[in-house]
Amino acid sequence: MDASASDAALSIFNATDLRIRGMQLKSDDFVPMQDGRKLKVPGTAMNAVGALIQQVAERDGDTSFAIFSSWLGPLVSRQVAQGSIYGTIRSHIDDACNGASLEMLSAKSRWIFPMYGSDPPHWVLGWIEPGSRTYHIFNSMPELSSTWIEPALLELGDTVYATLGVFRVDWESWRLVSHSPPELQRQTNDWSCGFFVIHAMNALVDGVDLSSVTNRETGHIKKRTLSLILDNIPLFQALPTTRRKSGTQPTRNAAATDRSAPNSTVASAENEVEMSGNEPDAAVDVPMAIDPPTAELSTSEPAEQLSSKRKMPPTKAPKAKRTRYTKPSDREKALRENQWTAEVEPHRVRCNACRSWIKLDETAKFKPNNWERHERDCSQITGVKIVRTGVVKNPKPVVVKKTGKSSIFGYFAKAPKPAANGASTIDTVMASGAPTTTPPSGSRNKTPSSDSETENETTVTYATKIVQSTRSISHYFHVELPTHRVDADQSEPQINAVNKREQPQRSCQHLSGSTYTEYIERTETRLMGGISPTLLGRVARQTFPYKKFVPLKSESSSGGGNSEEVIAVPPDGNASVPSSDWTSAEHLKLESELKGYARWTVNYARGFVAATQCEGLTSNQDGVCDECRRVANDESFKHAVNLKNREANLSMDEQHDILLARNKFSSRRFSDVSARDLDDKLKDPLVFTAFKMLQKGESTECFIHLYEACRSGKLKTHETFKQLCVVLADSLEREGTNRKFGIRYPQDYLNFTILMRSYGGQSAKQYAILSGQLPAPSSRHLRALVSKSEDALQNPNLIYENIARVKRLADRIQYSGPVCVAGDCTKVRERLTYSNDFGGHILGSVLPLDQCIVEDPAEIEALVAKIAKSKSGATQVRAIMVKLPVPHVPPQVVALLPTNGKDDAPKILEQHLKLLQMAAELDLPVISFAADGAASELLTQNYA
Repeated sequence: MDASASDAALSIFNATDLRIRGMQLKSDDFVPMQDGRKLKVPGTAMNAVGALIQQVAERDGDTSFAIFSSWLGPLVSRQVAQGSIYGTIRSHIDDACNGASLEMLSAKSRWIFPMYGSDPPHWVLGWIEPGSRTYHIFNSMPELSSTWIEPALLELGDTVYATLGVFRVDWESWRLVSHSPPELQRQTNDWSCGFFVIHAMNALVDGVDLSSVTNRETGHIKKRTLSLILDNIPLFQALPTTRRKSGTQPTRNAAATDRSAPNSTVASAENEVEMSGNEPDAAVDVPMAIDPPTAELSTSEPAEQLSSKRKMPPTKAPKAKRTRYTKPSDREKALRENQWTAEVEPHRVRCNACRSWIKLDETAKFKPNNWERHERDCSQITGVKIVRTGVVKNPKPVVVKKTGKSSIFGYFAKAPKPAANGASTIDTVMASGAPTTTPPSGSRNKTPSSDSETENETTVTYATKIVQSTRSISHYFHVELPTHRVDADQSEPQINAVNKREQPQRSCQHLSGSTYTEYIERTETRLMGGISPTLLGRVARQTFPYKKFVPLKSESSSGGGNSEEVIAVPPDGNASVPSSDWTSAEHLKLESELKGYARWTVNYARGFVAATQCEGLTSNQDGVCDECRRVANDESFKHAVNLKNREANLSMDEQHDILLARNKFSSRRFSDVSARDLDDKLKDPLVFTAFKMLQKGESTECFIHLYEACRSGKLKTHETFKQLCVVLADSLEREGTNRKFGIRYPQDYLNFTILMRSYGGQSAKQYAILSGQLPAPSSRHLRALVSKSEDALQNPNLIYENIARVKRLADRIQYSGPVCVAGDCTKVRERLTYSNDFGGHILGSVLPLDQCIVEDPAEIEALVAKIAKSKSGATQVRAIMVKLPVPHVPPQVVALLPTNGKDDAPKILEQHLKLLQMAAELDLPVISFAADGAASELLTQNYA
């Protein structure tokens, strides 16, 4: 629908008093929805669209959500007062019920709140889902300051819950979910934020994923919103327009009259103008709406005054021309560069002449109106001041007729008119060139009479004159600079007309302090600040045209990046696309190209952020050069700083999860740049020698020498020592933290600790001493590892399962040949031990386990005495092993049988025959039995 057709369709709002939720709508409210208009959605239109979305959905049977008015936020935060102008909190909550009872609100699964921020002016959408105990925020420009959104949303939730009778909500147990469009489809202008919010509301109602809310859909959503309004005109309530009774005045209704977004000034449909923040404070003109004839407001004014006022034609006060919009950062810069400002804060300034604090505007940051007024009037800056020289009383008789009643206007005196053109008091006095009088107050002396009285009105004024005053000492150190000429057609005003003095140059202090501490400590980008992944990908494609990269989104949509030209690969490069496969020469080439695009660097050791183009010297009062200031105002940098500051406020567990996700999924390309830069510096013999000299006599000196040995390749054969260093560094990092997972020990280091634990009769004590000095796993952990190892026997007897382990190994390595068997006895220390791993047993004897069972603790001593008396303690253990004749395959132990050295040939032969029977069942041929020269084993060979 073109503009003319939409104007004609919307003209019904001008011809008829149409309202929804008590708001009076006019056609101008919907001008931003027309095609080709680039205006912010006003608050009246936003609330009307939200009400229509809810009513249309409920008409179709969907009652699962409620959309509240955007005026609820300013009312709850007390930015505006409750009453007939802006409505009340309860009335807006009742409107969201849409005619249903208040109890039905608690049954809805989603409460939706359009919210409007004033610094900068921006629409966002918040909603609360009580069922899932989550609250959500949708922001079309997450780069903007968003610290106000979450507290405002929770305050709205508290208010709704309090209305429902729930006066305390544990928001700490709720979860915040943040939403924003894809990075390349976010808001790119200063007017479409309202349409993003409307699109998000439609997506929530339709059950569509919020990723579909993109910048390219702005035109479509404008047409859809306009169609929603025009197709549902019957949902608006038409009120009759009647003539008001004599002696009454119309009441005000904010919902029906206010067409601006909360806490903002919305531009007209014909000419979009933004406030600069430098204009003087002005009263808000709220037009009156014609209410039904039942709403009457009585007045105590005389009828003559009312009738005379009605006869006066309506006039509009002339509006001051708005100045050009200036950002808070520009206003701050102008204040700091002013020679008469000693300290500058967002809402006050300290005068360098009189040393007093001047309060600025409380709503806009760095608004200079009050400061400019003080700068014109300050006696220590101008050198003159006004003093009183005398008192002048001017009596004047006034005859007042008595009446039976007095008007309320008699109790209020008229305020003196301000000076024209906003001139200061000193400017007015100096322009006149003569002493002036100042009326401070007035008094009346009444003389009563029968039907009238004479009042002597006395006006008291002061005679003043201009005298010289002592100027600030700053004048004597002032160096005059030529005033910059401003062209007549230049639209930007000259904020500071006082010449600035030249400050002595000093070294730039860069960006430091508590604001940037968390970013400096947490960021992994040290040398390539300001380079986005998209820019990195584009530079890589330009630097290495011979690599077949996947086209970027912008290239694929425009048809670029698909050239079939074959480019030869240079000798120091390769055609591999993953950066991990690039050569060192390619890494260095890309880094040299990227350094030209970097905007800032991070110095972790000294705790500051500096611009890559830092001037080094500056004459600015705060000691920060212009290039570093430019970095401080960089949107990407501010977003990164805010992100790290928000991350620092999270719990330790949440920070740990973020760190794990970053280490797992984030690219290490920028951190690799810092690592290569450090490695290149340490390769310089002069730098490395100086580094060793700094550590001389310190505990770190030995590690510097080890580092030098590692770089020269002398530690290649000391793998266990290197793993020991890794474990030690990991254990030191975990000290004093709340990490809830254990150390991951390398395999070689575990084998080393198992050997330490299992050597010698006093291995437990020795291992305890060693583990007190080195980070090592506990003995219990080592026993668990050994018992769960594939090489450990679960049953030391000669059983079928142990032979089957050998068969599974042969099948796994695809060996089908014969095997060799060997057995021998080795001495062990005679010792009896009680074990309850597989029931209560006494271990360490040659008796069968069924004869060593302990069912009562009193039986332990009796059974031990029995074994000792019969000399059945094991002094040896017979190990039977099977060897696959394959290189690099160790022998497999199939039995560990305790003995006391009294085994004879028939018993050993019985073990061999049992093994041959189990091997035959498993199709595992045995080619030989090996044994040493013991008599019983030789006799066994003869039996075989």
